[in-house]
Amino acid sequence: MMSNRAVNTYDVIVIGAGPSGSTAGTALAKDGFSVLVVDKAEFPRDKPCGGLLSAKSTSLLGKLLDQSALERAVRVRSHGCRLFYRESLVTEVQNSASFTLVSRRELDLQMRRAAEKAGCEVRERSRVIDVDIRNGTVRFSSGVEIRGRFIVAADGARSIASGFAAKQSNSHNRGMGFGLVTEIPLEQVKDGHERDKLAGSPSIFFGIIPWGYGWIFPHGSVLNVGVGGLLGSASRYRETIRDLIKVYFGESVAECCRVTGQVVPYGRFGRRPGRENVLLVGDAAGFVEPVTGEGIAYAIESGLLAAQAIHEAHLIGNPYAAGNIYNSILKNRVIKPLRHAAIARWLLFPRLCLPLAMRTLRKHPELSRWYCELMAGEMSYPQYFRRMITAIL
Repeated sequence: MMSNRAVNTYDVIVIGAGPSGSTAGTALAKDGFSVLVVDKAEFPRDKPCGGLLSAKSTSLLGKLLDQSALERAVRVRSHGCRLFYRESLVTEVQNSASFTLVSRRELDLQMRRAAEKAGCEVRERSRVIDVDIRNGTVRFSSGVEIRGRFIVAADGARSIASGFAAKQSNSHNRGMGFGLVTEIPLEQVKDGHERDKLAGSPSIFFGIIPWGYGWIFPHGSVLNVGVGGLLGSASRYRETIRDLIKVYFGESVAECCRVTGQVVPYGRFGRRPGRENVLLVGDAAGFVEPVTGEGIAYAIESGLLAAQAIHEAHLIGNPYAAGNIYNSILKNRVIKPLRHAAIARWLLFPRLCLPLAMRTLRKHPELSRWYCELMAGEMSYPQYFRRMITAIL
């Protein structure tokens, strides 16, 4: 495939070495493309995140990482979860579709290594400041310019490349989400019985933050504690996470723990994230589940689909067809499920809906089990709604 490469010219430039960028790079390099993957950070690097992967995410990861690489990132596997409304337990799901809790620091490192192993050239500490889609040129803060026949923008929720690539800038705050996260040693949980519960399965707390939720996720010897929702409510997040920590760990822990924040494109996905030979993937395209906030599954899937679109555009000899091919592929695989999830968010999070939703889950615990199946990719939102209506009526 396109083996004649001039200096500083590649078949594909991938901006961002996180899950979506590393996925695209891995798939393209295996397909014979010359790929440069760049990232402003140096790996391993920390990523504020709950680290909960659905069964769908782990299935997709199986296409990219060998089992030993994935195991390095895994902290806990669980087949259930607990749902709370504020401090009151609503339902406890057991023997459901699986959840995997991972260290994002380790997972992202393993995915970046997989891209390099597949044949990508990876450059860290390389900040992109300009993308010229007319000639496929990417310019770095160092002044270096590199050209690619295709460009994959995988540079996150505050994507620089998106403004140049698809006429949609992620620099503004409309529809943006935000999360605060910390890690606390498991041994600091005050109650021994509750400590065992928290160590075994994810706990999710609705009603403590508008249009979002809090969580306590087991990560082996530590618990990942966080809150997330719309950016407009961020002024309350520090107080909310402190209150959550007080309940389970005590006031002294709440006052001294260090939290870190991260913006998330929470339901602000673009309908056409491909433009000519430039494709947006993962958070840069806003591909985050509007109810749960999970982004890994869509990051990996969009990376794979971007690679597919680039391959098809290459076969017909027209790099500028990649955007339309990508948008067409995404329509049913990614955009449609995200639209369904966006509707579901309006049925759950509004102030008048949330108490009713929690009462319904308490009365019909099978709805929570089915939602685990939905997250695992075993059920769609329309199927879930149909089952829900049948169960309630």
